Amino acid sequence: MVWIAGIVFLILLIIFPKRILYILIIIGILIGIYYIYDKNEAKKRAIEIDKVKISVKYNIFRCDKKYPLYISIKNRGSKIVNKVEGIIEIYKYGYSSRLKVQRYSTDKIMNTNEINSFCLKLPYDLNTNLIFSKLDYRVGWVSIDFKE
Repeated sequence: MVWIAGIVFLILLIIFPKRILYILIIIGILIGIYYIYDKNEAKKRAIEIDKVKISVKYNIFRCDKKYPLYISIKNRGSKIVNKVEGIIEIYKYGYSSRLKVQRYSTDKIMNTNEINSFCLKLPYDLNTNLIFSKLDYRVGWVSIDFKE
């Protein structure tokens, strides 16, 4: 089927070379404009994502012992955040291998300069011989949905 379109294109190119050349130039310009627009939008989105700060700490003073991970999300950007989800990576200090991963998600709508914090459980299968307050908790993968 593609070869038929190719043959038709070649025939049209032979019959109407100038018109086909103009059409190809216009298509090329439109593709270039779309590419520049898409890159610009991706750059703006990356800047907004960088303005949303997420931190995690083991904190039994702010949280219950059953939910000891304190997650804080700060929206410093200009867009409203609809949803944040991601993972918390748990390491032993001084080691590069992850012990566990804990998922989190919140659909709390956050305006500019708003902070959302909540407490999260440790993974149920984390080794109980570990001293949880001595572990290294890091924010891993993050997905942020903005209100358009």
